[in-house]
Amino acid sequence: MIRSLRIAAVAVLTSLTLIASPLVSAQEMYEPQRTISTSGTGIVTVEPDMATFSVGMEARDETLKPAQDEVTNEANAITAALLEAGIDQKDIVTSSYQVTPENKYDRNGNFVSIESYVVRMTISITVRDIDLVGELLDQTVTLGADYVSSISFGVSDPSPHIQEARKLAIADARQKAEDYAFGSDATITGLFSLYESSSPQPTAKDGGTYDTAEAAPMTAAADMVSNPVDVSAGTTRITVRVETTWTIEPNGTIQPESTPAN
Repeated sequence: MIRSLRIAAVAVLTSLTLIASPLVSAQEMYEPQRTISTSGTGIVTVEPDMATFSVGMEARDETLKPAQDEVTNEANAITAALLEAGIDQKDIVTSSYQVTPENKYDRNGNFVSIESYVVRMTISITVRDIDLVGELLDQTVTLGADYVSSISFGVSDPSPHIQEARKLAIADARQKAEDYAFGSDATITGLFSLYESSSPQPTAKDGGTYDTAEAAPMTAAADMVSNPVDVSAGTTRITVRVETTWTIEPNGTIQPESTPAN
């Protein structure tokens, strides 16, 4: 009986030992990872190869149709000139069309009648040849545009520039991580996580608003030619920002060589 109890006790101890060993390994396996988190920025400067701007026409009349006809005729003339200059039809878009009645009221604020109608139309234009921008601005004003606005410059295909900016952003983040690791007596062992925190789109350069009041007035003189508007596209920037986490391991302590005994 006593021998049986001893055998049972040994079996229980053996079982407990086998169970305990995996638990120790699991704790070692899930030991917290040593990491360093850094951010990086990549900026690529590019010369714009396209421009966008809007032109607007406005007409006022006591009745609606003459005002609509005036705006429509000006818009048609501008569109025809743009097409002749090589602008694609898909790059000429009517972005707004408004009809606003101007009401007449008595002294008490009561409506009396519609005094006149104001018709406004805006056309958005994309020009894929920067050299044509100044000439087209001048031409649209000549053909009846009352204002030109929202002039901006950008890049038609930013993909390769975005890829370059991403490489620069990751390199910037890694360099920072290596600096921190060196200062902490550790070594970068790998990339643990990466998140792109910015919207990698080119920043359009705003060219401002072209005031048509400064344009040379058109007369019947055949020899009068206005100079094209001087437009400078400058440069545009493509920016990418990333958030990264890098795994690290502490550097081993170098043991001094033992001095041989005399």
